[in-house]
Amino acid sequence: MTPTFRVYADHDVIGVQLGGALKNVMALAAGVIDGLDLGLNARAALITRGLAETIRLGVAMGADPRTFYGLSGVGDLVLTCTGTLSRNHAVGVQLGRGERLETILAGMQAVAEGIRTAARHSRWPVAITSTCRSYKRSMPSCTTTNLVGKRSAT
Repeated sequence: MTPTFRVYADHDVIGVQLGGALKNVMALAAGVIDGLDLGLNARAALITRGLAETIRLGVAMGADPRTFYGLSGVGDLVLTCTGTLSRNHAVGVQLGRGERLETILAGMQAVAEGIRTAARHSRWPVAITSTCRSYKRSMPSCTTTNLVGKRSAT
């Protein structure tokens, strides 16, 4: 640590990893909302519900719920769902405007991690949905994101 740089350490590996992965899926969904011009209230509702869903799954997996209220939870989630530099949000905006996922990905030089977190791209079996099923938790925000990707891929 220095006077201009501060490190926040966390021992909750599950919570930090899950928050980091699922914020990308939520950013895809937030981008779709923005691409469809559904408004800021719809995006805020998605972020709020997405956080609640993430916390429920995280707790079931053994994470500390407080982790999701910190920088690796809310902080990263809000930025990734609203930031103009978010690759996942940008992909979601294009999906919301009706572009095909394959076309979007072919034109990208960077990686939008949320695509593979939501599902394996080629066949679309949902990675996060199967995790939710294993822990008997529901994540409608992720399920909806997968459906958008499936429809775009066909």
